[in-house]
Amino acid sequence: MYSSALEPIFKTKFSMSAQLDNCKTMATLSTISRLLLACDHLDLYRAELARILGLQCPQVSDEASLDQILAQNSNAAYRAERFLLFFEALLETFPQDNVRQINWMRRQHAALGNTPLLALVDEGRLEELIELLQRS
Repeated sequence: MYSSALEPIFKTKFSMSAQLDNCKTMATLSTISRLLLACDHLDLYRAELARILGLQCPQVSDEASLDQILAQNSNAAYRAERFLLFFEALLETFPQDNVRQINWMRRQHAALGNTPLLALVDEGRLEELIELLQRS
């Protein structure tokens, strides 16, 4: 498990106040800002982002740390870009409907045999989710 000292990192959510209009808004932001906005929009914890990127929780504890890690770790940077592609596909599938986006993430999906959230975070099936959304 993890020590109780790390519990706040695992349970902390990103809190960005940026308003998300559409994918064009996303394109004007830095990678870090886009990641944080996606996490905020999808109600993801930092621990979930860390797992998606293949990192440890302390590595995503703040923007500066995450920016440095992405600059040095090409695998994490690639996974970040793929996660953002997934997020943009989700926005395009359910435009301007955050309730439907989050519902889709948390509802059992027959093609996945699981919820998209668990497929993404626990099973690392990011590419499959991108393909699923792009076919929709």
